[in-house]
Amino acid sequence: IKIHIGTANFTKAGDMVFDFPIQSWRYSIEWKAKVSQLKKTGFIFSELGKIKAATVGFGEDGKFFYYTANNEKKSGAAYQTDQWYRFNRTLRAWQG
Repeated sequence: IKIHIGTANFTKAGDMVFDFPIQSWRYSIEWKAKVSQLKKTGFIFSELGKIKAATVGFGEDGKFFYYTANNEKKSGAAYQTDQWYRFNRTLRAWQG
């Protein structure tokens, strides 16, 4: 990771895992991201990546992707490389 003018720049493509312990409350997270190549880059907001529905990102096919509550991978709209996109994810996790 390189930090430049308050921006974290990830120098390697791939998934970024934000390891949250299991929660019993709702939380929301927002960020901006862009990619320079058509490579899969996922953002995972789940303890050890256990909950697929907590994953969104850029697909290698040039479309955004996300997972449903039933762990089904879905494609979204197309994206352009080197363009900023704002992500917002609201999740409610539970134990059990």
